Amino acid sequence: MENSPLDLNVTPAQSFRLRDNAQRAKTALVIGYILLGATLLSAICSYLDYDITNRVIEASEPISKEEAASVQSRDALSSICLLLSSIAFIVVFIMWFRRAYFNLEQMGVKTQFTEGWASGAWFVPFLNLVRPFTIMREIWENYRYKAAEKNEALNRGETNSVLGFWWALWLIGNILNNISTRMTWDDNPSIETIRTASLIGTIAGALDIISLLLLLNIIKKISSWENSLRADTPAYP
Repeated sequence: MENSPLDLNVTPAQSFRLRDNAQRAKTALVIGYILLGATLLSAICSYLDYDITNRVIEASEPISKEEAASVQSRDALSSICLLLSSIAFIVVFIMWFRRAYFNLEQMGVKTQFTEGWASGAWFVPFLNLVRPFTIMREIWENYRYKAAEKNEALNRGETNSVLGFWWALWLIGNILNNISTRMTWDDNPSIETIRTASLIGTIAGALDIISLLLLLNIIKKISSWENSLRADTPAYP
């Protein structure tokens, strides 16, 4: 028999009311796919930078001023697209995340933290390495369990392992991105430093793409459970 989620003290389905979170999920998914494209573009740019610097070092092939200017413009455009889409996704994702956690309380679940932590935990140093994942696991397990009570098919084949893979890849990708960025903070970094930073950036981009794909799938799954539960409950006043 499957282990129960973190807290199963849930009221009967007829007695709780859930706030609509479907539109927030849809918005997060749309912006998430835009961010996915921007992340892919950034990873490609990092690889092209690595290829150019590797060519200069290994083949002693100099880079022209025109090519250098083109690379700088391309990288700047990629960075702007990534920054803007990242900010937009952070906003809409946290809105969805907080509402999903709020609805747990509406179902009578004794959550480990208050609703405010679903947004605040992402911005507290060191705490943001653990607590957002804990809250996501709490959301996943309780919605999965409650949806399965209604329809066992909704729970078929779902495990918590996807959460661990997503969080591990997200953390590693962020660490590598920070390393890559810090390596090029000097006014005049060496060509070898730029090559190494570009390679690390490429790897980080690949990890970011995988972790984002996992996160979008997690949002879809939780949203489907949440919607199935809300369909049988009165509208929130």
